[in-house]
Amino acid sequence: MKDYTQEQLEASLPAESASECIDYCLSCLYADEIHYMTDLVAHDLTYEEVIGALLLGRDAIKQQEEKLMAYECE
Repeated sequence: MKDYTQEQLEASLPAESASECIDYCLSCLYADEIHYMTDLVAHDLTYEEVIGALLLGRDAIKQQEEKLMAYECE
């Protein structure tokens, strides 16, 4: 990003949970009627790749939560 360093971006984490942030980003992307999935978000990075990564992150969080719930029930 032009106006922020990697360190600055990583130091300014949102107050919401990872799951809430992912859901918000996905809902915004799903509502986008301007871009195509193959459009670039950044150099060599498409909307399809961003959505795919967010979906993988969401699924990983859900799996971890399910494992934690199962462990607590034992």
